[in-house]
Formats: sequence, C-alpha cells, structure tokens
Amino acid sequence: MSKTLFLNADGNPISIVPLSAIPWRDAVKLYILDKVTILEVYENEYIHSQKMIIPKPSVVLAKTYYKSSPKIKCTRGVLMFRDDMRCQCCGKEFKAHELTLDHVFQNQKVVEKTLKILCVLVGHVIPRKQIHII
Repeated sequence: MSKTLFLNADGNPISIVPLSAIPWRDAVKLYILDKVTILEVYENEYIHSQKMIIPKPSVVLAKTYYKSSPKIKCTRGVLMFRDDMRCQCCGKEFKAHELTLDHVFQNQKVVEKTLKILCVLVGHVIPRKQIHII
C-alpha cells in the first residue's frame, strides 16, 4: 500500500521519526474535506469514483498548522536510527535483530531512559562491557 507524505502548513514534516506518512486513502479523505492541498502525485495512478477522478497523492500540504512535539520519544527504533544501525563499540553495521541497547553510564543515578545515556551495541559485546564509544 502506498503512503503519502503529510507536510505541515509551513512545508515541514509534522514528525521526523517516525516520518509523518499517512495512507493515501486518508490523504484523499482530507483532500475531499478541503483540509489539505495535493503537492505531488504518483504517476499514472488515479482514484476513480462515480463522480470524479483524483490523482493518487504522494505529498500533501495541510492548510492549517499542526503544532508538533519537539520532544523525540526514546524508543529502540529512534536509537538505532540515531546510531545508524552500528555497534557503538566496534563501529560495524548490523541488522536490527542483532543489536541491543545498553546504558553508557552505568553508575549514573538517572532512572529515566534518555537518549543521552543509551547506545546501540551488538549482542556479543555486552558481556565484555569494554565500552569505548566511537
């Protein structure tokens, strides 16, 4: 199923991680309700109804500004995206199922998860714990 990039009224994506992509059907509904403007369409793909033919949207722009949260959620996917799917000890690239998360500062008394104290490591590095972050 094709996705449609949903841009805010100022032309920026509403969220970066995950990217603000919506199903094309939702984009068409918003277009019919006059809440978005279609900027780009998929070539040679159209949505047919009894009364109209609409090109399948690939990028839409909201007509009203949606306030986005500046705070990035601390999730496994965000950390792997930040660390470019690389082990922070050896610098090699791995697949997502081969990587795990670990705290950089073990003695820190911070209980909450934050992006600053977590890093991505490959599973066989964790028992050694010779962390020298690249």
